[in-house]
Amino acid sequence: MPLEPAPQWTDLYYDVVKHYFFRPQRIGRMTDPEKAGLGWAHWRGKLEEQEVPLNHMMDLLFHMAPQGLLDRVVSAFLGRSAVGGQLVSASADVVDVHIVQPDIIFSDGRALVFIEMKVDSCSSIDQFVKYAIAAHCICRDSPNIESVDLVMLSRDGTHLQLWKKAKTLGLTDTAAVRKVALRGLKEDMDVWGEAGVPSFLEKNPGVTAALSQQVSSMGLHLADYRSLQTTLQEYATEEKTVSRLIEGVLWEFARRGLT
Repeated sequence: MPLEPAPQWTDLYYDVVKHYFFRPQRIGRMTDPEKAGLGWAHWRGKLEEQEVPLNHMMDLLFHMAPQGLLDRVVSAFLGRSAVGGQLVSASADVVDVHIVQPDIIFSDGRALVFIEMKVDSCSSIDQFVKYAIAAHCICRDSPNIESVDLVMLSRDGTHLQLWKKAKTLGLTDTAAVRKVALRGLKEDMDVWGEAGVPSFLEKNPGVTAALSQQVSSMGLHLADYRSLQTTLQEYATEEKTVSRLIEGVLWEFARRGLT
């Protein structure tokens, strides 16, 4: 067969990486001709297991998606109507990248929605508190923001398993996650474990009360790729013009065993 269907656009992402894998000199990197290395097939397989490439693809999807699709996805995540949100980013002088680097952020100027994507890695109470710090810093500079939500996206049925020390800390639901985070902020227990948070608290004395309020008020939503798949499929059925865009992402979900 001389011709075959074009690959999914998500495959083109890997083709771009492949180009620079074989031609590292294009980006100022040189290969060592005397050093034996593993071939592209090995590294392609590794990339398909990592979160970062999937984050990039979802970022591209949301950048190209029509407003209707963005509204549908965010509303499904939050369990309430959320319209008009746009992709935004937090500048490094507002949110310290050493504290948290949000995967995806939506905002309509009044509401702020963080999306943290997980594949097989764990989250932690630290991460929840770090998002509260990011929310605090952004809201401090953007007083018009009235609500903040954090969406934790993981495999279907693994929500409670993604938390480090879940059994030790008694994490059984989102309320328990919030409770332990508040205990940590009150120094009743050590939940930090990662660099960034303690130094922030040292540089911002007296901020603990504001962070406790942020932890208490910030919405926490557990979502999974299977539900996201359903939302995307429903939209693709209604809006054929974006069906190929959605099809590529669903192919990547299936390839990774997420749905």
